[in-house]
Amino acid sequence: MKQLRYLNLSNSFGFATFPCEWGNLTQLQVLDLHSDYQGGDVDDIQWVSHLQALKYLDMSGLNFTKYGDPMLVINILPSLSHLSLSYCGLYDFHLPTHLDLQYLDLSENSFKGPISSTIFQNMTSLEHLDLSRCFFKGPIPSIQNLTSLRHLDFSYNHFNSSVPRWFDNLRSLVNLNLEDNLLQTIEGGLFSFLRSKPFLESLSLNDNKLCEEIFSVKGSSSGLIGKNIERLEIRNNFLQEALPDWLVHLKNLKTLDLSINQLHGTIPSSHSWLCLERLDLSYNELTGNIPEAFGRLSVLSFLGLSNNLLNGTIPHSLGQLQDLYHLDLSANSLRGIVSEIHFSNLSKLRYLDISNNNIAFEVNPDWIPPFNLESIRMMSCKFGMEFPRWIRSQVEVLRLRENMFNGSIPSQLCSLSALRILDLAVNKLTGKIPSCLGYMENWNRENVEQVMKGIDLDYTTLDLQLMQCPGPEAPRVSREDTDEEGKLERVMFYIVIMLGFVIGFWGVIGVLVYKKNWRRVYFNYMDRKTDMVYVIVVVKAAELRRRLRRA
Repeated sequence: MKQLRYLNLSNSFGFATFPCEWGNLTQLQVLDLHSDYQGGDVDDIQWVSHLQALKYLDMSGLNFTKYGDPMLVINILPSLSHLSLSYCGLYDFHLPTHLDLQYLDLSENSFKGPISSTIFQNMTSLEHLDLSRCFFKGPIPSIQNLTSLRHLDFSYNHFNSSVPRWFDNLRSLVNLNLEDNLLQTIEGGLFSFLRSKPFLESLSLNDNKLCEEIFSVKGSSSGLIGKNIERLEIRNNFLQEALPDWLVHLKNLKTLDLSINQLHGTIPSSHSWLCLERLDLSYNELTGNIPEAFGRLSVLSFLGLSNNLLNGTIPHSLGQLQDLYHLDLSANSLRGIVSEIHFSNLSKLRYLDISNNNIAFEVNPDWIPPFNLESIRMMSCKFGMEFPRWIRSQVEVLRLRENMFNGSIPSQLCSLSALRILDLAVNKLTGKIPSCLGYMENWNRENVEQVMKGIDLDYTTLDLQLMQCPGPEAPRVSREDTDEEGKLERVMFYIVIMLGFVIGFWGVIGVLVYKKNWRRVYFNYMDRKTDMVYVIVVVKAAELRRRLRRA
């Protein structure tokens, strides 16, 4: 065993007590004891100091809170190049000074506070650095001398100020994650940032406070930029710019997420995004038409353009996106007619939302769609008068409120075995609610209720507004109405309770505060009653003691 070089016992312990004899494994080069769940408390790792040949050490998930500082032991391992102590309950942040580390993961610890600007000075060989979820604050620490760095993760901290200009020195970066901090700008702009990193493949700046113009270009925008960038995410910031034209030169982009900002202007033509798989520009203030060129993005699987100010018609070319599974164009000002041609090759489509536009949906009554949807949201669309037949072969979520359907609810809906949510409110449906809807297999009968005649039934949400309901079955009250009534009743209940308390409390206390004579009489009465109770208790206690002595 002394010749052992590789030992992997990861996820093997519900405790963290290790035999000191392991220190005899002097030829060991790889030691993996990490736990994907919080392991026990480490009581001693002094034996690790004897593993002088160790190159790889992973003790993530083990709790060092009671043991103290493991760096005192780790710092004397001369050959160590890979160190992972993620989620170990560490709180004193300092780094081994005598090691030539290439990989360092100290994520998910409780270091807090700012990071000293000199702490990384001697770690010039570092290629992987993960300090995510450590509660750091202040400016991003100076790491400009880490020119070999390929992976850097500072996400989920409280770094503020800006992304420093010296990031241009980190030309070897491949993956950079700065999301969920308090960063306000990128010094030099995003264009310069990307151009200085020829190997960068992924950049995430989601959930920051970016508000200055990061898309603007100082000087010429010509030249090679982001030739390897595949993932660019700047979701949920405060960007108020127009989308730059240079974005289309990122030819290898697979994911572009700029949603939940305040971007304005039009969407640039995208002939070059031939590798794009996910595009999310939702929740902005974009105007103009949906580019016809989107139909050439042959591998696009996710398209989110909801909650903008887009107008014009939905281009027919979208029907050629054979890999598309998620299409959300809701809450815009789109108009025109949607027909079979818009879905001609969308065989993989699973989620469709074109709600809250000015769209008319016109397809052949016998149309058989090429897809099998899990969720359809077409609220406020204009359909024909009859309930669409093609929908009867779909879905898990069906929202068709605020249309002009008339006639009865088709009983074929009961054959939608996957249906979980049905919303047909604000239509002109008549007749009976099909009784079979109460026996849908996948409807959750525990958490959702329907109200009919004031009685709670065990049906899933059935949101129907009927103009006329002949026959023995009474109309169901819509869930919005019942929720509103419930809220009003709760508010009235609390108001009555508060009024009762105020009147009862001040009806007694208020009189005693303002009527001195009444206050004197009240306290005299309370004193007499207190004395009387005291005398009764004393007499009874003495009598009880006498009886106990006689017994």
